[in-house]
Parts: sequence; structure tokens; C-alpha cells
Amino acid sequence: MKSSHSRLSSPTSFARFGTTVITFATLGACAPAPVPTDAGDSGVASDVGDSAVASDAADATTPTDAADASTPTDAPTSGTAYTIRFAGMVGSQMFSCSQPYPMMGMGSASTWTPKDFRFYVHDVRLVTADGEVPLTIDTMGAFQGQNVALLDFENDTGACAAEGSPETNSEIRARAATTITSAIRGIKFKLGVPFMLNHREPSSSPAPLNLSAMWWAWNSGYKFLKIDGNTAGLPMGFNIHLGSTGCMGNNAGPVNPCSAPNVGEVSLDNFNPATNRIVADLAALVSMSNLEMNASGAPGCMSGATDPECGPIFSALGIPFGGASAGTQRFFRVE
Repeated sequence: MKSSHSRLSSPTSFARFGTTVITFATLGACAPAPVPTDAGDSGVASDVGDSAVASDAADATTPTDAADASTPTDAPTSGTAYTIRFAGMVGSQMFSCSQPYPMMGMGSASTWTPKDFRFYVHDVRLVTADGEVPLTIDTMGAFQGQNVALLDFENDTGACAAEGSPETNSEIRARAATTITSAIRGIKFKLGVPFMLNHREPSSSPAPLNLSAMWWAWNSGYKFLKIDGNTAGLPMGFNIHLGSTGCMGNNAGPVNPCSAPNVGEVSLDNFNPATNRIVADLAALVSMSNLEMNASGAPGCMSGATDPECGPIFSALGIPFGGASAGTQRFFRVE
């Protein structure tokens, strides 16, 4: 069944600011000690052992994405404007919902049929010769608000039609409070949703946190990264859902800090906002994963602390997992 994922506000067209352009390219907080899983692939996400169950299909108990009075406006923000552009890629190819990708995964043994590709970003900083310069993400349209941006590369066509939306977004519009005068040498950002915003319901949240398809449950919060696809060995799907785990609390009060926040810190050198882009590479993300089998747990990696499929994925994202220290992230690169 196709999930409900309408937005609190419709996207607005973006006008160029005529200032420095920062370029990305893409491939592409928390649950109780029990682990969030998307059991089966019926579109239902649950925190095992927790009474709270989040479904991507709207019903009487599931938050919907209907517009309400909290919808943000596209208010201009002061400061020096930057456009940070993203592009989802699979190796050297641009991501598309309309084609399968051969030679994927461990040993290049799998053909991947994509079904979804989107993620949240916050805490964006430019790295200059004089230090880091934070950027404030503009509040505008369906993809930016509360200093959070949603990058969305699926377009509701092909296999992505099961849970996708026709609107896409491949850039962040943001501003520096002061004029940057020294050389820009890199960029940093966090992959995920800030803790203080993570444990809210989409039905009462402004864009871009108003999508039930990107939400698990109150404790677990949002899916920071949602990449779905299937292979011949796993026709029901090998899904990658990054989110926080080990969060204690309930919808009657605040959630305590999570034992596994699973927010990725991305740092990229040799980035020039005028000439470079940042690529999120799906092929690099799954290069050490066996996409033809699921040893245990939810299909693929749903951030479960003991899920064997999560080890290679977390390593590629540069996030600690299961007692192992963070690896060197390889999902994002500069071009």
C-alpha cells in the first residue's frame, strides 16, 4: 500500500541568490533499548519490545502530513547567501528511479532496483583558513525549515512509486551571518535530525519534518537516511534506514538522550563552493554489503544494534556501530 506522505506546505520555486554556490552530489533521534525495525516490508516500522508502532500508512493513530497552522512561511533571512547543491549518484551514474543498477554490493554481484533515496542534513559549516563558519538553512518550501534540510532524489516514478513523492530536492539554500573573506577549504555537516526536533510527530511538525514516510515512532524519531531497493536474492527489499536507537521516553514527555544517536558527522576537504559538488554515492555505501541475503533482523539495515547487515553500512557512513569505532566515511565525496 502506498504510504501517506503529503507535505505541510507545497514546494516553492527557488530563485538564485547570485552569490557563491556550494555544490554537492548525492548518490545519495532515538528508540528505547529495543531496536527500531521495519518488520516485513509492509511499510510498517516498529520499535521491537515497544508499544509504539509507527506506520507509513495513515490511519487513526498514525500522524499524517496534512497542512496545519504551523506551516512555515518563506521568510527571507539576512546574511550572505549560499546554494549548496547535491546530486544523488550510483558510482559514476546519476541516480534514477527508472533503471536498475548492475554490479552492486560485495563482489559487484547484485543488480539493485531502487525504490527510495532521501536524507536529512543539519549543522552545515564551511571550513575556511580562519576556522569554521556556520550556515543557517533558510526556511522555504517543502524541503527546508528549522535549520534542517531534506535532500530527496526519488521522484515517484518506476519502483519508487510505492512510497515516493513527485517533488525532488537537490540543493540547500543557506546563509552565513558574516561575509567570508578567507579561502574556503572544505565543508562539514551532520547527517540526521537534531535531537530536540527528532522526537516529534509529523502531523504537528512544519516542513521538512512533516513526512510520515520518514518517521518511525516517538522514541525512535525520524529516519535520517532512507534508501530502499531490492535484488534477485531479496525481492522484498534490502532497505537502509538510519536513525537513533536506545532512547528512553514516551509521547507523554521528553525523550532522554539516546545511547546510539547514529547522527553522522561528515567532513570533506578540498571543497570549493564555486567549483565543486558533493556526491552521495549509493554504490560506495553498499560496496561491502551482501545484497542477496539477510542474515537476521529486519531486511537490510534498520539501525538495529545487533543487526549484522548494519556493520558495513555504518562503517561506510563513518558512524560507530556495535562497539566498533567509526570507520572512514565513503558515502559522500567531493567532485
